[in-house]
Amino acid sequence: YGPGKFGQRAIVFIDEGVWRLHTQKVSTAFEGAYSSVHPVRLIAGEENKSWDCLGKVLSAMNALQIDRRSDALYAVGGGSILDLVGLAASVYRRGVPLTKVPTSLMAQIDAAIGLKNAINFECSKNLIGSFTPPHSVLVDLAFLDTLPQRHINNGMAEIIKLGLVIDASLLHAVSDLKTCK
Repeated sequence: YGPGKFGQRAIVFIDEGVWRLHTQKVSTAFEGAYSSVHPVRLIAGEENKSWDCLGKVLSAMNALQIDRRSDALYAVGGGSILDLVGLAASVYRRGVPLTKVPTSLMAQIDAAIGLKNAINFECSKNLIGSFTPPHSVLVDLAFLDTLPQRHINNGMAEIIKLGLVIDASLLHAVSDLKTCK
């Protein structure tokens, strides 16, 4: 379970597409753990990491009167949802603990575990943001089963890039593999 007290409310900001594909799975995951669950559906995509969308998330948090000590706040989706909700959680009431549930491979290896939460502003990517770690991260590999192949490929490319940044000798190992036909 994420932050918040067992039996209290769970507020779940979720990608609309993930909700359509996994409504039953997501709903069942919270059964018995919280007295009530409030899903708030968001449209994913880089274009929605905006000031307007941040305002909508903050307004939803305010309408629900989120209590940072007793409510559990979740962001469920890909990187754009995790960035947007992560920023909102970092500034609402000077910070509300957030559990990130990444549903794409890229989000699992990047947005969920990274400290960056941001939105785009005036044609600049991730210009407004914060560095706030999530309270926790829940990874369920089953979400990857419904991804298009291009999203898996993008995540794999990111894994390779991170490996090379961490250990450049991996580049030579990959080169050696090419010659071992």
